[in-house]
Amino acid sequence: MSYLVLARKWRPKSFDEVVGQDHVVKALVNSLNSQRLHHAWLFSGIRGVGKTSLARILAKSLNCERGITSKPCGTCSSCRGIDSGGSLDYLELDAASNRGVEEMSNLLSQANYTPVIGRFKVFLVDEVHMLTNHAFNSILKTLEEPPDHVKFIFATTDLHKIPITVLSRCLCFNLRKMSDNYLIKQLSVILSNERISFDESSLVMIARLAKGSMRDALSLTDQAISYGDGVISIVALREMFGMVDSAKVIHLLQSILLNDVKSLIDIADNVIDSGFSYETFLSDLAILLSRVAIIQHFSDSEINDIDLISFKDNISPDLTQLLYAVVTHSSQELAQSPDQYSGFLMICFRLLSLASQFSNNNFINESLPKLNNSEIYNSTKQELSISSNKNIFVNEQKNDLVLLKKAAEINIVEDKDSKKLDKKNIDFDLVSFSNNDWLELVPKLSLHGFVLELARQSEFVKVFENNFTIRVSIPTLASHENKLRLQTVLSEYFDMTIKLDILVGATGDKTAHARSQAQQLYKKKQLEQIVDDDPFVKEVVATLDGDVLIDSISELD
Repeated sequence: MSYLVLARKWRPKSFDEVVGQDHVVKALVNSLNSQRLHHAWLFSGIRGVGKTSLARILAKSLNCERGITSKPCGTCSSCRGIDSGGSLDYLELDAASNRGVEEMSNLLSQANYTPVIGRFKVFLVDEVHMLTNHAFNSILKTLEEPPDHVKFIFATTDLHKIPITVLSRCLCFNLRKMSDNYLIKQLSVILSNERISFDESSLVMIARLAKGSMRDALSLTDQAISYGDGVISIVALREMFGMVDSAKVIHLLQSILLNDVKSLIDIADNVIDSGFSYETFLSDLAILLSRVAIIQHFSDSEINDIDLISFKDNISPDLTQLLYAVVTHSSQELAQSPDQYSGFLMICFRLLSLASQFSNNNFINESLPKLNNSEIYNSTKQELSISSNKNIFVNEQKNDLVLLKKAAEINIVEDKDSKKLDKKNIDFDLVSFSNNDWLELVPKLSLHGFVLELARQSEFVKVFENNFTIRVSIPTLASHENKLRLQTVLSEYFDMTIKLDILVGATGDKTAHARSQAQQLYKKKQLEQIVDDDPFVKEVVATLDGDVLIDSISELD
């Protein structure tokens, strides 16, 4: 006997065997038991969720020799004929290849003949949304008032393409996508009966790849059985489908959080060598971040993975959300990149830059476990790099240096110093409160994440009777949640009720963020000037006929 694929072998033959569509089964069973039979049914849903199977079971229920019943026998000539596709009273038509008026006219002409064996002539039109408008119009009259011995069953994957005039003449049932739990449970039953060895993690992966389709899940299972020579394992599935090992995804996230550039490049190279998909890698990273977010916000979560728990305790929930947003949005950029490798690397560098930017604001705990066998790349190892290209080193104008110095001369208290200050020792006079006072106040507040950025990138406008008004140039920072959080922190600091109003507009160079940037740029220009005036550097450049790489200049710790 020839082999029958699992999707066909385990096709449900009765309503009791249908999985995951209880709402449809209940309605059909009740109507059959009460003999309240409609003349047309329409089943909609994604591929492989049971539309055709339900249609055949319904046809058997209508034509079973034992009478109209919700439990067809499956052994009479009518039931066996429908199961085998040889019944003269049950006709299946594929509308994808028979979509014109002529085909519909032939079908309706057959409706005029009485059933041969059963009590009804049942017509199943699959993918009915593929019919032309003229074909739909040709069946409207018959569909509204069919002969007593005719029943129509329609199936579609695109319900919105069917004219409303047809929908109004049918009982419509939307078949749901199968949940992963339903898929895993059913696959476990099938594989146990087939005596195939498997592990639970492999079924979880198959259910995820099936995306709610039982037929897809069974087809993937057939493929996995062939690949594993009768055994289904998670390792074999990863090799077969090009899936990324979860340990590699965890390694990637650790590299990002630890600013390990070398590991990021090694991971990107390994993706090519292993034949993995960069899209899949980023998708798995987004899933990992979502699982971290779940255990960060839901302490009773059943997730017991020790790596996830480690991330939970060492990453701020705000940073988790930011990384997730960047990953999901940046994934769309891969198709527009010059090549997948460079696109993937740039996304990783963007994540690394984001994590590094906020690492000093308690977003990343220093107790995060270090990676094994990895060297942390240090971009400041070389004090000076000299190339042999015959480029001209351009000196910055001294006037620019003077202007930058003036912009950076305002004393800005660093975050690390602000932690040492006791707010009780600082007494701000709200009557004479100015923008300089605001710049001095911001580092002393217990802020992080977007709220900290709101304070750093805002400009003080005025204060009147404990009502602060500030201005920010980025509208998203002025959200209601950020406003309430900053207002609460200000109230706690001044030990009084503070109200906060936020204006959106240009801020110029009067914010803590802008002055910090100016200070950093001034320091950089100073270093470039020192290097430019250094006699040794001049001699080396002249000897090697090269130039100084500006970006390689950094201040020694």
